[in-house]
Amino acid sequence: ARGLVRSCHDCSDGGLGAALAETAFAGGLGLSVDLRRVPAEGIRRNDELLFSESQSRFVATVRPEAGTAFEARLAGCEIACVGKVLAEGVLRIEGLGETGVVEADLAGLKAAWRKPLAF
Repeated sequence: ARGLVRSCHDCSDGGLGAALAETAFAGGLGLSVDLRRVPAEGIRRNDELLFSESQSRFVATVRPEAGTAFEARLAGCEIACVGKVLAEGVLRIEGLGETGVVEADLAGLKAAWRKPLAF
């Protein structure tokens, strides 16, 4: 109602990785994400963090100038800024270590995502 959220997607169907990709597809904009910033106690593997279908987790995009107000509205909830929206059409994910785990063109990802639906 306050116009803080630009988009929001749950992580229950395919996990964080799918939610990030689908968020990028919907907006036609890229994302740069750092998995080290994701609240995830006890998780040490990139695949577990990216594809765990955890309940009650969301990926939200917020304009930079609305970030403080957004975080204030969610006071008491576990929340973290894990990345940023990119103008270029790429999904870039840095892993829990010092290396990248995903660097993919959105058009190619979206084509692969849609292929099973084209029956």
